[in-house]
Amino acid sequence: MTQADLDRATLRVGPQPAPRKQRITISLDINLIEYFKSKAGERGYQTLINETLRQ
Repeated sequence: MTQADLDRATLRVGPQPAPRKQRITISLDINLIEYFKSKAGERGYQTLINETLRQ
């Protein structure tokens, strides 16, 4: 475990369960995926798509 790992960690206090996710399969246009990959950086494009859909 490195300092970078600790910096990215999320601290939870108490017995709160971690947010749950469900794996799905979805077909998206290639240019849409390329757009999110170009904008995502180190976060990952799936995380960016998830945040965008949440908004």
